[in-house]
Amino acid sequence: MWKMLQMLKKLLKNVKKHETIQKNRETPEIIPLDEDVLVTLGKEEFQKRDMILKWHFLLFSQMEKYKEKLLITWGEFLEDHFPLPDGNISMGYLVSHMIHMSKLPLYIELLLLNGIALRYPEDPTQIRLEAFHQ
Repeated sequence: MWKMLQMLKKLLKNVKKHETIQKNRETPEIIPLDEDVLVTLGKEEFQKRDMILKWHFLLFSQMEKYKEKLLITWGEFLEDHFPLPDGNISMGYLVSHMIHMSKLPLYIELLLLNGIALRYPEDPTQIRLEAFHQ
């Protein structure tokens, strides 16, 4: 019987503990809008944003390294299994120095503006080179 009483006391204590935790979750603490408090909250928010930004930058740099490694490996694979007829230029060099697709639309617009390339009337997503030197 003594053990039962102790178990009931522990159970009651745990229930009260969980009730207070739940109560604290439901009623947020009201913070006075003092200048020091606002500065502190601003610093905390800035630190959170800074950590998120650093994490994204780290992830992006790792992805860039992985992409570069993948391109080099792909170039080596192509060089081994599908060699170029002229052995002077390695495929790894060609693959690592490819045009970045993110900058290609700018060059296309430049060609279109200067009349070097024209859009097809049937399909405006395609372009053709024009004899601009005549």
